[in-house]
Amino acid sequence: MGHMTTNLVECINSVLKGARNLPIIALVKATFYRLNELFTRKRAEAEARINARHVFSELVTSKLHANQLASGNIQVNCFDRQNEVFEVREMPSGMEYAVDLRRHRCDCGEFHVC
Repeated sequence: MGHMTTNLVECINSVLKGARNLPIIALVKATFYRLNELFTRKRAEAEARINARHVFSELVTSKLHANQLASGNIQVNCFDRQNEVFEVREMPSGMEYAVDLRRHRCDCGEFHVC
Protein backbone atom coordinates (compact mmCIF):
# COMPACT_ATOMS: atom_id res chain seq x y z
CA MET A 1 0.00 0.00 0.00
CA GLY A 2 2.95 2.33 0.60
CA HIS A 3 3.95 2.27 -3.06
CA MET A 4 0.41 3.00 -4.21
CA THR A 5 0.10 5.92 -1.78
CA THR A 6 3.47 7.31 -2.86
CA ASN A 7 2.52 7.05 -6.54
CA LEU A 8 -0.80 8.77 -5.86
CA VAL A 9 0.91 11.61 -3.99
CA GLU A 10 3.45 12.01 -6.79
CA CYS A 11 0.63 12.09 -9.34
CA ILE A 12 -1.27 14.74 -7.40
CA ASN A 13 1.92 16.79 -6.93
CA SER A 14 2.59 16.71 -10.69
CA VAL A 15 -0.99 17.82 -11.39
CA LEU A 16 -0.68 20.69 -8.91
CA LYS A 17 2.76 21.79 -10.11
CA GLY A 18 2.60 25.47 -10.95
CA ALA A 19 -0.62 25.98 -8.98
CA ARG A 20 1.02 26.65 -5.62
CA ASN A 21 0.23 29.86 -3.72
CA LEU A 22 -3.14 30.25 -5.45
CA PRO A 23 -6.42 30.98 -3.66
CA ILE A 24 -8.49 27.88 -2.83
CA ILE A 25 -11.06 28.41 -5.62
CA ALA A 26 -8.31 28.88 -8.20
CA LEU A 27 -6.53 25.80 -6.83
CA VAL A 28 -9.69 23.68 -7.14
CA LYS A 29 -10.30 24.95 -10.69
CA ALA A 30 -6.68 24.28 -11.67
CA THR A 31 -6.91 20.78 -10.22
CA PHE A 32 -10.17 20.09 -12.06
CA TYR A 33 -8.93 21.27 -15.45
CA ARG A 34 -5.54 19.56 -15.17
CA LEU A 35 -7.11 16.27 -14.12
CA ASN A 36 -9.65 16.62 -16.92
CA GLU A 37 -6.80 17.11 -19.40
CA LEU A 38 -4.93 14.11 -17.95
CA PHE A 39 -7.96 11.80 -18.19
CA THR A 40 -8.73 13.04 -21.71
CA ARG A 41 -5.15 12.30 -22.81
CA LYS A 42 -5.14 8.86 -21.15
CA ARG A 43 -8.50 8.01 -22.74
CA ALA A 44 -7.15 8.96 -26.18
CA GLU A 45 -4.05 6.79 -25.60
CA ALA A 46 -6.22 3.85 -24.53
CA GLU A 47 -8.53 4.27 -27.53
CA ALA A 48 -5.53 4.32 -29.88
CA ARG A 49 -4.23 1.06 -28.40
CA ILE A 50 -7.67 -0.55 -28.61
CA ASN A 51 -8.10 0.60 -32.23
CA ALA A 52 -4.66 -0.87 -33.02
CA ARG A 53 -5.97 -4.14 -31.53
CA HIS A 54 -3.50 -4.10 -28.63
CA VAL A 55 -4.73 -6.05 -25.61
CA PHE A 56 -2.43 -4.57 -22.95
CA SER A 57 -0.77 -1.23 -22.23
CA GLU A 58 2.76 -0.56 -23.50
CA LEU A 59 4.20 -1.14 -20.03
CA VAL A 60 2.48 -4.51 -19.60
CA THR A 61 3.37 -5.56 -23.15
CA SER A 62 7.06 -4.76 -22.60
CA LYS A 63 7.12 -6.62 -19.27
CA LEU A 64 5.42 -9.66 -20.82
CA HIS A 65 7.96 -9.62 -23.66
CA ALA A 66 10.89 -9.38 -21.22
CA ASN A 67 9.49 -12.26 -19.13
CA GLN A 68 8.97 -14.34 -22.25
CA LEU A 69 12.60 -13.80 -23.30
CA ALA A 70 13.84 -14.68 -19.80
CA SER A 71 11.74 -17.82 -19.69
CA GLY A 72 13.31 -19.15 -22.88
CA ASN A 73 15.90 -20.92 -20.73
CA ILE A 74 13.31 -22.71 -18.61
CA GLN A 75 11.42 -25.93 -19.34
CA VAL A 76 8.24 -26.65 -17.37
CA ASN A 77 6.74 -30.14 -17.09
CA CYS A 78 3.49 -31.04 -15.41
CA PHE A 79 4.29 -33.28 -12.46
CA ASP A 80 0.95 -33.47 -10.64
CA ARG A 81 -1.75 -31.46 -12.38
CA GLN A 82 -4.44 -32.21 -9.80
CA ASN A 83 -2.30 -30.86 -6.93
CA GLU A 84 -0.78 -28.10 -9.10
CA VAL A 85 2.82 -29.26 -8.73
CA PHE A 86 5.22 -28.69 -11.64
CA GLU A 87 8.82 -29.58 -12.40
CA VAL A 88 10.92 -26.67 -13.65
CA ARG A 89 14.32 -27.25 -15.28
CA GLU A 90 16.82 -24.49 -16.03
CA MET A 91 18.27 -25.40 -19.39
CA PRO A 92 21.89 -24.16 -19.16
CA SER A 93 22.56 -25.61 -15.70
CA GLY A 94 20.15 -28.56 -15.79
CA MET A 95 18.99 -27.73 -12.24
CA GLU A 96 15.50 -29.04 -11.42
CA TYR A 97 13.00 -27.56 -9.00
CA ALA A 98 9.49 -28.46 -7.87
CA VAL A 99 6.95 -25.64 -7.89
CA ASP A 100 3.83 -26.13 -5.77
CA LEU A 101 1.23 -23.55 -6.78
CA ARG A 102 -1.25 -24.52 -4.06
CA ARG A 103 1.26 -24.06 -1.25
CA HIS A 104 2.98 -21.10 -2.95
CA ARG A 105 6.43 -22.72 -2.73
CA CYS A 106 9.42 -23.51 -4.91
CA ASP A 107 12.43 -25.72 -4.10
CA CYS A 108 14.79 -23.05 -5.40
CA GLY A 109 14.02 -20.81 -2.42
CA GLU A 110 14.54 -17.68 -4.54
CA PHE A 111 10.90 -16.80 -4.96
CA HIS A 112 7.48 -17.68 -3.70
CA VAL A 113 4.52 -17.93 -6.04
CA CYS A 114 1.80 -15.44 -5.12
